[in-house]
Amino acid sequence: MSACKCSERKRPFSVDLATGSNDRPRQWFVLQRNESRSAFNGYRSEWSDYSYICCRVCGAHWRTKSKVVSKLDNSEYWPGRVEPSVVKYEDLI
Repeated sequence: MSACKCSERKRPFSVDLATGSNDRPRQWFVLQRNESRSAFNGYRSEWSDYSYICCRVCGAHWRTKSKVVSKLDNSEYWPGRVEPSVVKYEDLI
């Protein structure tokens, strides 16, 4: 699990492209936005500061706490999901 090392790193994000631009946007997408699942918590979804990113070109995948996650689209499997599926524990109190 390492960050993308291919040429996609140099491409612009889709939200940064000018209207009518012919440039291809960066081919990264979010698999898990602000959530984690692990054997430690019984594979239940829990809120996390980290998101899970994947590159369509080279197949690299990694977890990041970076602010670029807000500029990325969700996986095509969950296109309408822009909010994390779980909420912070403090928000429930």
